[in-house]
Amino acid sequence: MDPLVRQDSLVCRFCFDPYLTTADPLITPCKCVGSIQYIHLQCLKQWRRTTQNPDFIERCQLCLTNYIIPTRHPLEKIPSIEHDQVWFFLSKPYMPIFLVHYFYIIVAGHILKEKMLVPPHSYLFPYVPINILANIFFFSMSTVVFVCYFMYYMKFIRRVKNRELYAKYWLFFSLDGVMPLPYATTLLVSYSMTQICVYPFGFCFILLLPKFLTIHKKILYRINQDAEL
Repeated sequence: MDPLVRQDSLVCRFCFDPYLTTADPLITPCKCVGSIQYIHLQCLKQWRRTTQNPDFIERCQLCLTNYIIPTRHPLEKIPSIEHDQVWFFLSKPYMPIFLVHYFYIIVAGHILKEKMLVPPHSYLFPYVPINILANIFFFSMSTVVFVCYFMYYMKFIRRVKNRELYAKYWLFFSLDGVMPLPYATTLLVSYSMTQICVYPFGFCFILLLPKFLTIHKKILYRINQDAEL
């Protein structure tokens, strides 16, 4: 059933005003019947903002059915995901494995540098210093972690319905207290610098990754807000 109604003889059950505008049409958002089934969109939105009963934000207080409200574009489902904490990784099946290997390589490489930089053992291969090989090794492990996290993040991207709008919000410098584009730039710079110096860029890179899901959730909230007429 289309919730939009255009009959001029009908009145809103809240304000009793039959006046219709494109921005504030009469709608039938629930299964109420008779004269109480019609309500202005703005009246309903005001009721949902001011009601003291949280149950009546999403459903009608009379027929107890969920509201069907017209929107500009499909609403996004907000996922239940962990927030940006370093322990976020421990809840994933593969992240602990790569993190353990990553930190093990850092410690092992540090010890290896101290032993191998002493002449005449300063080179593992002809004309290739051990510190260069170690940094390449660190960068390779960072790449493995980055790819695994990207695959995990793409699982949430595939569920987005309004992908063009989602991409537009990623280009914002600031969005409701978060900075999507500057944050992504910082992460990429930190990741690329691990091949030069793993301290502190490697640790910074690991700690920055979970923030992507917080930004993802914030963008979905904004998309749903913009969907309201």
